Amino acid sequence: MKQKLLGMLTGVILLSGLFGTVNAKAYVTCSRNQAVEWAIAQIGKALDYDGAYGAQCVDLIKYYYAYLGEKPVRGNGKDYATNALPSGWSRIRYYNGFIPEPGDIAVWTTGGGGYGHVAIITSADVNGFRSVDQNISGTTGCVAMSWSYSTLWGIVRPDFIDDAEFKAVGIYVPEYEAGGVISAGMAVSPPNEEAVQYQWLVYDIANESWSLISDWSESNWVSWKPERGGNYWLHCKARNVEGKEVSSTVGITYREPEFKAIGIYVPEYEAGGTISAGMAVSLPNEEAVQYQWLVYDIANESWSLVSDWSESNWVSWKPERGGNYWLHCKVRNAEGKEVSSTVGITYTEPEFKAVGIYVPEYEAGGTISAGMAVSPSNEEAVQYQWLAYDIEKESWSLISDWSEGNWVSWKPERGGNYWLHCKARNVEGKEVSSTVGITYREPEFKAVGIYVPEYEPGAPVLAGMVVTPSDELGVQYQWLAYDTKNESWSLVSDWSDSNWVSWQPEKGGDYWLHCYAKNQKGEIVFNTVSMHYDTCE
Repeated sequence: MKQKLLGMLTGVILLSGLFGTVNAKAYVTCSRNQAVEWAIAQIGKALDYDGAYGAQCVDLIKYYYAYLGEKPVRGNGKDYATNALPSGWSRIRYYNGFIPEPGDIAVWTTGGGGYGHVAIITSADVNGFRSVDQNISGTTGCVAMSWSYSTLWGIVRPDFIDDAEFKAVGIYVPEYEAGGVISAGMAVSPPNEEAVQYQWLVYDIANESWSLISDWSESNWVSWKPERGGNYWLHCKARNVEGKEVSSTVGITYREPEFKAIGIYVPEYEAGGTISAGMAVSLPNEEAVQYQWLVYDIANESWSLVSDWSESNWVSWKPERGGNYWLHCKVRNAEGKEVSSTVGITYTEPEFKAVGIYVPEYEAGGTISAGMAVSPSNEEAVQYQWLAYDIEKESWSLISDWSEGNWVSWKPERGGNYWLHCKARNVEGKEVSSTVGITYREPEFKAVGIYVPEYEPGAPVLAGMVVTPSDELGVQYQWLAYDTKNESWSLVSDWSDSNWVSWQPEKGGDYWLHCYAKNQKGEIVFNTVSMHYDTCE
């Protein structure tokens, strides 16, 4: 499918043998009638080219410029009376008897709240003109308007192409990288000409020879990569269905890629860590490239080799101490050309500091474990000391003296609020510390339940009472039984250290077996279990 060139087109360079930068010339790629058709097609649309201040009159004109293949200009409506014009365009100040032409841009320097106004003229006669306007008389989109010449400043006239003549407009060559593929497009007029065929050729000025790039086809674009740098003429022939042939030529200076250093990239690294660095050159696919890495210690004023010549463009390096360095890389290609790059590095040693104390979750009344973390984590021969501060008693106590263990186990004698404090010191004697607050909860004394193992009818009933915590000391137990038929209590076993009891009812029936438990603080908990006792009878 044929691609249309609506942008900047590279003009024909005179074949004088002088080559440099290709000068670009702007061409309008549509006729006056096509421009008017485009303007009328905008009626009813709200055009906001730059996304600022909504759909203004100048937004319509900016889109018009772009449609005509030109870069829109900045400014308000009145500024179109003075701003720079594209090549081939003209500006005419209105005079008595002047009649604009369709496609002209009408310019008013007054009105419009002091900003002036612009519109696209669609037809005109001695009495006035018709136009497509935007942001006029309270409208927001594009509308058709009729005007007299009373307030018109003048017009801007684009350089339209002829509606009928088949001709070459020019070859457009987008910017390309040195050593890269060149793309080129041929524009003809009228742009909607059907069944146009294109043939592309190139002339090597140094070898004085022509070569075919692409034979006749309907594609007006071609891709081409010269085998070497030099000066060339890129030539395109175009012919329509009637057999009329037109052509255009553009001069190209093809530059081979230059082997050069782009620079050294150093990713972020941790203080005291290993530095990674990579060297980039302009030809990443250059074969047999070798790299050598060196470092200069600014304090010692001395060079040292980090990595000798190899094909790796990356290096890892860890300075022995903190300081300022230059990291330098030399690169040479297969032809022996050498380039280099240098980057300054300030290497910081890791700061010895406390990260904090970690206390895993623990059960009420249980042993507390705590760990102290320092930075760097691989710091050697660090010693730790652990202390606890009882807030209620306002007193410090030593938990663990200086040792290399950064973990400690500690069980307070009673519940309460404490500060757990850890000091850490390294081999240089630098000391850091961290503190964490702990609310130590004693276990709640409570009854878990009464367990009654299975028993035979008429045999004694064995029952055990379970309390928590299970290691609670000095707990006393009292057992009672309630005969639901006689509605009477009886003592089974008075207070004792045993949480087990053996009981044999005098007769069968339904009972409640009840147990009280009392700790050393005098706290009493209890539990009851219902049971049915059967005799042997």
